[in-house]
Amino acid sequence: MTTGAACERCVELRADRRRRHARVADQVRAELPDADPLACRQAVEHRLPEAVTADLT
Repeated sequence: MTTGAACERCVELRADRRRRHARVADQVRAELPDADPLACRQAVEHRLPEAVTADLT
């Protein structure tokens, strides 16, 4: 069983991941306003690893 601190850390990590995804999705929508949803989703998936790296440095 995990401690409360470990659970809190997981909650923080999930929240960070959701915020990062939302930020990248907003950027993609701003850059590609007329793109279809699939193209936006693919662009977000492509850019997420770069966003993670940027957040870690």
